[in-house]
Amino acid sequence: MPDQSHSRLNDITLHQLKRQASDPNITFLGGIVPMQVAMQDGDRTVQPQIAIWIARHSVVPDQPQARAVMLITQPDDTALLNALIEAILPSANPNMAPMMPGRIEVADAATALALRTALDGVQTEFGVAQDMTIIETLATTLASDLRRHITPIPPWDAPTEVIRELAAAAANLYRRDPWQIMDDVPPVAIAVKRYGIDTLYLSMTYGNEDTEGVIAYFSQADYERSGTIAFLLEQLEEAGGEVINLDLPDEDIAIVEEAIRYPEHGLGDAITLFFEPLEDLNEETAREVRTLRLPMASKQAVPIFTRVARSGDARRPSADEARALRLALDAFNQFFVRHRERIEDEGWHFGPLTATIQVKDGTEKVPVRVQMASLAPTLDPLLRNAVLKLRVILEDDVTVWREIEIGASQPLWELDQIIQTSFGWPLRTSIFMAKDIHDGEETYATRTVEDIITSETAPVGLLLHQPRDFAHFVFDVRDHGLSHRLRLLSIDKKEADVEYPRVVRAHGDIPPIYSPEEYEVDDLDDDDDDDFDLEDDDDEHEDD
Repeated sequence: MPDQSHSRLNDITLHQLKRQASDPNITFLGGIVPMQVAMQDGDRTVQPQIAIWIARHSVVPDQPQARAVMLITQPDDTALLNALIEAILPSANPNMAPMMPGRIEVADAATALALRTALDGVQTEFGVAQDMTIIETLATTLASDLRRHITPIPPWDAPTEVIRELAAAAANLYRRDPWQIMDDVPPVAIAVKRYGIDTLYLSMTYGNEDTEGVIAYFSQADYERSGTIAFLLEQLEEAGGEVINLDLPDEDIAIVEEAIRYPEHGLGDAITLFFEPLEDLNEETAREVRTLRLPMASKQAVPIFTRVARSGDARRPSADEARALRLALDAFNQFFVRHRERIEDEGWHFGPLTATIQVKDGTEKVPVRVQMASLAPTLDPLLRNAVLKLRVILEDDVTVWREIEIGASQPLWELDQIIQTSFGWPLRTSIFMAKDIHDGEETYATRTVEDIITSETAPVGLLLHQPRDFAHFVFDVRDHGLSHRLRLLSIDKKEADVEYPRVVRAHGDIPPIYSPEEYEVDDLDDDDDDDFDLEDDDDEHEDD
């Protein structure tokens, strides 16, 4: 990102610009954004800024392309003009072809006028952008990267033995590879109750370039806030990266804007652990790893610990924080080995999974309580042995319906099978949807709950648990999307020697939607299932 304070515009360049044919489908959006970073330039301290230009295509508006990024120390119209010339006639990136947009937008009318005057005769429109969020987001990302390089994390302020014990616990975690079945599944609440820390909430996650990691939150509220931020930024991306397009409450807009300005504060109070290849570490960090002789699972999994906060710079964990995290990791390692099978079949979603683990702390063993509990409600104990009578109605023709009895504890995939069989549908991909999808705005919390209670392993009694409850079943989601309404009629006791689920009443014939050939078995591969979220892949489950 070169700093160019002298103007690049001359007669030759202006002639080249005028020769470029403009594309009315493309808009360039540009601006200068402060970096919130201080740099030393000899004896003086400067605060650099970034001049950025991106290209937006009206045909694919959700895929903006960065055309020019320049680090500057003298923010003015000349710097922005130089970056614009680079965006139109790329010289720094040989892989980019020249591109003349049909419209050029900036933050204010004065800047637009200055650029229009400088580029007199160039065949393009100049105007003021309604929203500069996408520029600010890109600048913030670049600023965060720069800040990490010029303000490295301070060294450890903890005994070497404590750091090595923490690294050994991390290496054991890496060897057990919980990410295979717990990618963003927790929090796992670990009650340490030592070293000034009550509970840590562990979330398995991934970092840059899909490196495995763990985030240990100091409160459940910070975990939930982090999930909310991720959800809202996803909404921002779907809105083309511009806040003005978001249909969200004002408080959510405020969260988005704060996350854009201070992304490093998004996790709240937490300790992050990521496993980085030794060869990818900067020289200072690699030297620290060698000096401390940190235990590691392999040279591809060097544990890097960082203490982050909702405000302030990142640092290393303190001695007490390192001790507490080591206890939490050791307890989780034992817990994971003991309960892996139940975690893998997702049974913990539907009833808290709790254990007290004895962990060595110095010369004694101390009890550490570990609990996994999802955000979704657990199955009511009164329903565990109950039978639910459901009416399944074809929404396009309410005279076609089936009544089915099924155990409240039986999984949704069994209900799926008997619905298809009772209606006589051919084998097709189908999904369940909770009533929440039609009731109010989707939020991080409602999405998380719905993904859990509509997963194929979820008990039916989570989706429907009180008489007159309803939900939805969509059959053949790829082609016809046949909607069925599920209504819970009654809750009964199991009858002896009866196999559930079973069809108890049927009314009406299904319409002739499919030809006889379509009743042949489809080859539904894994990719088809992934397309329609048949598996419970949501990773952001909450602790009760």
